[in-house]
Amino acid sequence: MTNFWLQFKHPIEPVERVNVVHFNDMHENIDNIDSFITGRDEFYKSHPNDTNLTLAAGDLFNRFPQNERIVSNFIKDYVDASAPGNRDLEKGKRFSKAMKKYGIEDKFVGTNVYYDGENPLKNQLSEVKIVNGVGIIGLSPVDFKVRIKKKSNKNIKTKPLEETLQTVRNEVKNLESQGVNKIFILAHTGELSGHEINDPHDIDYYKEFSKIGGIDVIIGGHDHKKTDRWETSERNEPVKIVSTGWGGNEKFGANLDSFGEMSLIFDKNGVLKKDLCKNEFHKSSEYQKTPYTEQFPQHWINWGKLTEKTVTGLYKIKRKLSDNN
Repeated sequence: MTNFWLQFKHPIEPVERVNVVHFNDMHENIDNIDSFITGRDEFYKSHPNDTNLTLAAGDLFNRFPQNERIVSNFIKDYVDASAPGNRDLEKGKRFSKAMKKYGIEDKFVGTNVYYDGENPLKNQLSEVKIVNGVGIIGLSPVDFKVRIKKKSNKNIKTKPLEETLQTVRNEVKNLESQGVNKIFILAHTGELSGHEINDPHDIDYYKEFSKIGGIDVIIGGHDHKKTDRWETSERNEPVKIVSTGWGGNEKFGANLDSFGEMSLIFDKNGVLKKDLCKNEFHKSSEYQKTPYTEQFPQHWINWGKLTEKTVTGLYKIKRKLSDNN
C-alpha cells in the first residue's frame, strides 16, 4: 500500500503519454497499406487510454494518378496530418482537386509554403494544425526550387532556411499563447542540405529546427534516410528526431514498407522525459493484410503515357494485365 504521507511529501509528478505512428515518402504506392493498417491498429489497441496520432512527413502522393483514390481515402481514414512533400506539390491542380474531392484539405500543413501569384492550392494548406492538443508544423523542402519539375505546380514556393526558421519560431509562439505545450514538426526537408549534388552545403536541417525552443519532436523525410536521435533546444530541453529510410544494409523502398512507433512521455510542462521515451521501427510486411484497398477498384489510365522507369509497381500491374489478355 502506498504511504499517504510519503506521497504527500513527495507527490508523483503528473505525466502525459502521446503515442505516434510515423512514416514518410510513400510515393502513392499502395503495396503495403493493408499491412500498415494492421500494425497501426495493433499499436493503438495497446494504448487505448492515451493520445494516439498517425503523422507523415510528406510525399504521400506522386505525379501519377493510378492510386490516387486509394491513397486519398487512406489519408482521410488513417492519417492525422502530413507535411506536403515536393512530390505532393508537383501534382499541381490534381493535388488540389484530390484534396477537395476526398475531403482531405485539413490533412496537409504547409507552414513554409507561399505563392508568387495564383495557384489552386492557395488557402487549401493549413499553416499550423492542432490535433488532440498537439501543435503540428509542416515543412516542405527548403530546396524546393531545384526539386520541382519546370512544368509542374506554378507560382508555388517555399521559404529559404532563415525565413523558415523565423516562421517556425513565430508559429511556436502563437501555439504556446493558445496553451499548446507539445509541438511537432513534420519536416520534408531531409537531414542534411548536402544530400543532393545540386546543393553542396552541409547544414543539418533537423538540428537547426531542434534549436528552436518549444519544439518537442521532429518527424523527417525527403532524403529516405533512417534517423533516430536526440538533440537539445535552446531552452535546454530534449528534442526527439525520427525518420524512416535506409539504415546500414537495410533497404528502403519509399512505399510504406516501414514505419515507426513512438511512445512519448511528457511532464506537466510539456517537456519530454527523455529516459522514458521509446521509438521502434517496423517492417509493414511483418503484419497481416487488411482488406482495406480491395474496396477501391484500380483506376484505368492511359498506359501509353507511362514507361517502365516511371512507376515500377504500376508497370508490374500493366504487365500482369497484358499477360492475362
